[in-house]
Amino acid sequence: MTILISILISTINLLCFYFGLRIGQKVAKKEEIKIEGLNPVKVIDAISQSKEETKEQERRRIIAENIDNYDGTGIGQQDIP
Repeated sequence: MTILISILISTINLLCFYFGLRIGQKVAKKEEIKIEGLNPVKVIDAISQSKEETKEQERRRIIAENIDNYDGTGIGQQDIP
């Protein structure tokens, strides 16, 4: 277990070193540093929108199953959320 943790920490250190080198080279060359995809508001909005779409798909699936299972009685019908 200790060896696994050491390997994991070493890998993370190497990744940080690599990204630091890349950013340092861009600063030295006076290039613009772009950080993409790190806007937490957009990430949270995308996650909530994805959850809403999943709920809507589940609702439509249940409605379609209810239509398929309809035999004139309430047997086999599911509640729609």
